Amino acid sequence: MESDDIFEKFDAEQMKVFETNFWMVVVRHKQITLGSCVAICKRQISSFSDLSADECEDLQRVYSKYEGLCGRAFGAKQFNYLALMMKDPHLHFHMIPRYPEGVHFEGEDWRDESYPKLVSMKHPLVDIEVRKKIRSALAEAI
Repeated sequence: MESDDIFEKFDAEQMKVFETNFWMVVVRHKQITLGSCVAICKRQISSFSDLSADECEDLQRVYSKYEGLCGRAFGAKQFNYLALMMKDPHLHFHMIPRYPEGVHFEGEDWRDESYPKLVSMKHPLVDIEVRKKIRSALAEAI
């Protein structure tokens, strides 16, 4: 894996849920909904069209695994994937589980306020200890 600010920005080593040969899945600092993560391409590229066939094929496996983890850990029903890259040109996808009903986790009620509409990306940072618990819950669902 090449050194890159995006891995530091998302605290990848500490918040990593799982990785493959081409992708690393990391819990987001801002939990748009419970279990929100990013899939970061390990290779430094800035456009989806620069992905190799192997990276594309692996991304499908990453999404499938992530959906299974969120379903088992939190009961997620649907998923949104966003490649915004306005601030971080390194190719990555925001992975946002969607919930038609609220979810209770670690003493908190998590609500998907915008369901079934588009999500708002403006959410406060979530405490590191809560993010660690989210990471653990996802990792335990593997």
